[in-house]
Amino acid sequence: MLRERREDVKIDRLFGILSVLLEQDRVKTKDLARRFEVSERTIYRDIATIERAGMPIVTYPGAGGGVGLLEGYKLDKRLLSRQDLAVIIAGLSGLGTIDGDSGNLQALLAKLSPQAASSLALESDIVIDFSSWDNDVVLPRKISRLREAIANRQCMKLRYISGSGWSERQVEPCKIVFKARGWYLYGYCRLREEFRLFKLNRIAEMELQEHFVPRPLGELDLRWEDPPPDEGRAVLRFSSSQEHLVMDLFGPENYHHLPDGRVEAVMENTCEQWVIGLVLGLGGGVELVQPKAWRNRLAERLKKNWEQHNTEH
Repeated sequence: MLRERREDVKIDRLFGILSVLLEQDRVKTKDLARRFEVSERTIYRDIATIERAGMPIVTYPGAGGGVGLLEGYKLDKRLLSRQDLAVIIAGLSGLGTIDGDSGNLQALLAKLSPQAASSLALESDIVIDFSSWDNDVVLPRKISRLREAIANRQCMKLRYISGSGWSERQVEPCKIVFKARGWYLYGYCRLREEFRLFKLNRIAEMELQEHFVPRPLGELDLRWEDPPPDEGRAVLRFSSSQEHLVMDLFGPENYHHLPDGRVEAVMENTCEQWVIGLVLGLGGGVELVQPKAWRNRLAERLKKNWEQHNTEH
């Protein structure tokens, strides 16, 4: 494991050195040694490795010398434009807002470009921030711990809640996924004997367990673990003061204005449980129009809640 870690560090460093050479005409070996926190002898060995891999390295003698790539090579062979690199940096900076291990991300940004922390980041017209509005500290800790398990290939024992209730799952973690405004763990569930998505907010407890041999991933299947039951077409009406919420939830193409000023949203292939939960959560100002069966069950739910509230008080 230690040997593998050293090889990973070396590969990261080689990539970093190559990125610097692509960005600059020439650079001194002592500056590379300072940036990557190794000796100049190690940098010379790395340069030789890069040269053996087929990259045309040029050595410039003298006090103002250094090393670089053959003139014209980086103009012909660079895979990323300056705009491409700016977008990548925006994404990496966004990860820094949720990942507790921000030091490594900053080091990666520095390797990608000497200007990564300043001009390139400012040039991008994209700003990505994955942090929550309420300054949540639990989610970054979960992500950090799961990344550790993925790196060390350790199974995780999870206490997890789904639509069917609480359960204990043994999961071989593979990837952290951000999808549709939420964070998920993608891994092999030993209980279900298949790869599944687990919502991080639904994980109550995590425990590191034994090491595992990674299974072939194939194509990522990022479908939700619990298929939504009772799918159907729902029609909801909102007060005009809630139009901004309707825009957030459904987008402008999925609602229209009514003559009385209200807005009506239409959802195809949606889940009854989600729709009823949405109406209950928003309180007044929203009406479930169709389907009638869901509307009746919502009325029963409201009646039960009212009776329970009055009984308890």
